[in-house]
Amino acid sequence: MKRARLICALALSLLASACALGPSPAPPGAEPEDGYGAAVKGLDLNSNAPVEEAWWKAFDDPRLDALIDEGLRANPGLAEAGASLKSANALVAAQKGAYLP
Repeated sequence: MKRARLICALALSLLASACALGPSPAPPGAEPEDGYGAAVKGLDLNSNAPVEEAWWKAFDDPRLDALIDEGLRANPGLAEAGASLKSANALVAAQKGAYLP
């Protein structure tokens, strides 16, 4: 019985020590180069100016443009999403009504 208690105490102390926090990792010291992001036309990473609506066009990548266009075409607008939600709520209400006398 003493041996079981000893093993249990040892196991619990090992589990508790696994939760101990170590030293905080040091933040990286490397700063980005001055030309970082210069490949993107007119992009200033340090600016607080508002972002353009079609910000991805600055990358001048036809594949990215095609993917964004496809995503915008495939997603419903707010009016369509609202109508879909109303339809789903109506279906739920109809199903709940089937349980009432």
